[in-house]
Amino acid sequence: MGNLGHGVGPSIAYFNPVRMTYEIRPTNLFSIEFFAYTPVPEWGGAKLRIPFEDDAIVTERGLEWLYPVKDRILLIR
Repeated sequence: MGNLGHGVGPSIAYFNPVRMTYEIRPTNLFSIEFFAYTPVPEWGGAKLRIPFEDDAIVTERGLEWLYPVKDRILLIR
């Protein structure tokens, strides 16, 4: 989160065998990471992985984004 990245807390990813023992409570912060894939013809059709990450907090109302989520990709050439 913030300047520390998402390595400061436990992973709840599918490959973490103890993830189901964690208790999620209001005020817990999460870095939610997901990916999009697209084939690149110039790479012989190999897929390019595009990672996205947004931060959220657990509240009494559920999971809420800390700021507006990204709705497009910024291409830097």
